[in-house]
Amino acid sequence: MSLWRLAGHGSLAFRYGFIGRLTGWYNIPQVHLMALNKQELVDGDAVATGANKAATGEAIDAFICAVMTAVRKGDTVQLIGFGSFSTGARAARVGRNSATGAEV
Repeated sequence: MSLWRLAGHGSLAFRYGFIGRLTGWYNIPQVHLMALNKQELVDGDAVATGANKAATGEAIDAFICAVMTAVRKGDTVQLIGFGSFSTGARAARVGRNSATGAEV
């Protein structure tokens, strides 16, 4: 069963999908995302799709690996409605030891 059919809220179904089914907050009009670790993602996706946790974990690992491989090559991965992944250059800055205030 797809996330679309489980949530039953049209375009909101993907956005809330497994997180909404776990927490019951998929009817809230504004999305306030909570911190979600990988295991919670696997568990929620397995519940929402009816797949076993091992297969779901492998699918999520494959997704993460594909995104990381593309970003390492310098590509930008853009998933409309979800987010984009890319690398960026940052200027060097001086760090400080919080206990002594000395520059690191």
